[in-house]
Amino acid sequence: MSKNSENKIWHETTAEEFNELLERLKAKHAAIADSYEYPFEDLLEYLEKTGTTACKSMRAENSDQNLHFLLHFASPAETWQNLCGIEGHYLVDPLTFRARLFELDSRN
Repeated sequence: MSKNSENKIWHETTAEEFNELLERLKAKHAAIADSYEYPFEDLLEYLEKTGTTACKSMRAENSDQNLHFLLHFASPAETWQNLCGIEGHYLVDPLTFRARLFELDSRN
């Protein structure tokens, strides 16, 4: 756990939380895909491959309610080979599962 701001803490996501999040993202695909800057299918595939290491959740201290999910994303290997790969993080609303922000970490 690391503290990012007063009274809010990033937590590692448990396997159960991660699987529930992944299933909800898949179920809401049509309604939320437009909020993701890069292909939503690539994100789902990446999350399935990497598992819980690609996800954290922010909670208020002394609470088990998620305020945000932080999803790590790297585009598929062929995009890097074609010099158009990207890597970054999505900030996701835990109620709607829509992306609120994409922060680009690297691009080739």
